[in-house]
Amino acid sequence: MEKGIKGVRLLVLTDSNEFRSHEEVARAAIEGGAQAIQLRTKRESTKEALEIGKRIKAMCKGKVLFIVNDRLDLAMALGADGLHLGQEDMPIEFVKELSKKSGKELMIGLSTHSLEQAMDAEKRKPHYISFGPIFPSRKKPSSIPVGTEKLRNACKRVNIPVIAIGGINRDNVEEVMRAGAQGVAVVSAISEATDPKRAAQELFEKINATINEAL
Repeated sequence: MEKGIKGVRLLVLTDSNEFRSHEEVARAAIEGGAQAIQLRTKRESTKEALEIGKRIKAMCKGKVLFIVNDRLDLAMALGADGLHLGQEDMPIEFVKELSKKSGKELMIGLSTHSLEQAMDAEKRKPHYISFGPIFPSRKKPSSIPVGTEKLRNACKRVNIPVIAIGGINRDNVEEVMRAGAQGVAVVSAISEATDPKRAAQELFEKINATINEAL
């Protein structure tokens, strides 16, 4: 895998549910081929998130990128590789300044939901952007899907890696990759799968097959 986000085709966000924990999702995803894990702790306390993060970082072993969702404090405390920010989170410029002062500059991703946001994000120089939701997402049912044509347009207009997100699964991932995304980020496709390891393997195989078709 290439160093950094440019080598990432499959990024999996952790999500606990009544069937499995963050750690179980991360372990299955890594074994299935995921090249980046994003710790997404929305319901847990800071103490709980820190302990979960320590265990997941150990699983990544420096070979799989370990990214923290939203929380700069957690990312710095855990020595994460990166931090993913939403549109309403701490400004990128501030994050860059703080992480530089800490002695470990974080790789920074930024969520975008339109071409305008994607183009504005590029000016702020994140290492990558996520773009979506591409399809309807049960995790964010109120969000309006942007579709693959808008994804295609965004990929053509910006010169930084674009990771597609939102409702992506084994049945539509090929369409997403053909639209020009560097890779995909998924949640439910892994965390709610009957066999999460196999689900990750199938996604990874389909992504690579689609890339090879285009070569």
